[in-house]
Amino acid sequence: MTTWWKQSGHAGPIVGDTGAPVLCATCPCTTVSTICDCILERQKAANVYYTGWTTCPGTYTLTQLKAYVNGMAPSYIDGTYTGGASLPTMLTNTYANAAATEAELLVLVKDMLTTKTAYGTMTSPNNYAGGVGNRATEALAKADAIAAYAYTTGVTYWAAKLANWKFDGTDYDAQLNTWRAYVSRNNVYDGIASDVRFFGQSDPGLLTFDKQGFSIPDAYEYGEMATVLGNTSTTVVSGYVVDAAYPPNWAPTALAYGFGFYLIPQFILFDWDFACV
Repeated sequence: MTTWWKQSGHAGPIVGDTGAPVLCATCPCTTVSTICDCILERQKAANVYYTGWTTCPGTYTLTQLKAYVNGMAPSYIDGTYTGGASLPTMLTNTYANAAATEAELLVLVKDMLTTKTAYGTMTSPNNYAGGVGNRATEALAKADAIAAYAYTTGVTYWAAKLANWKFDGTDYDAQLNTWRAYVSRNNVYDGIASDVRFFGQSDPGLLTFDKQGFSIPDAYEYGEMATVLGNTSTTVVSGYVVDAAYPPNWAPTALAYGFGFYLIPQFILFDWDFACV
């Protein structure tokens, strides 16, 4: 069987932990420059850097390469994620320890495809509200609250739609509110395109949970609420995810009753278009 020296072209040979060149049985061998390129673009996407790694280095040992992978691994999710009752599972800082060879390490690196960040900043206040009190009947209170439904300033949630009405012993009060905002994330790496997915969590608060016909997650679950495809900007914005231009559905009939939902921004996933896959 022919034995080939494992070399890396311009970057120099990869060496074992003892400093001796590594041998492989087939050619072309995986080179340190290939692994370095894979690691480097993932470091850039995750905004995790090491001294001297703004460009690919020369000779490095397998132990060093694994350390660089472990250093950025907690920024990446394990596998794929579409939402549900649980948060994405993140890789750990021992992720690369399982690699006994450079080829095994390269497989692990290529599986690192999606980073997770906080949602950033919630901006653009937009609130619609209507409320009345002291109406003789429940029907009048509802109708007048809808008629009073109008734009005001201030925002509390990424999105919310809720309605409350009550009989106070003498007459009826009603109130309805819709909040909406958008979230934005700055300092995104723009050297690699990414599909950006914004996730929120539904919370009924003290209300009876009612989606009001919107495509939002079930109560207390996480769901993808906005997507930006092929982003190459340092700032990415979700846009509005719930229409605020009309009142909630008043279908339920009960006194001292509140129904609707709150949507809270939670995190962003970046699916990167890496060259090394």
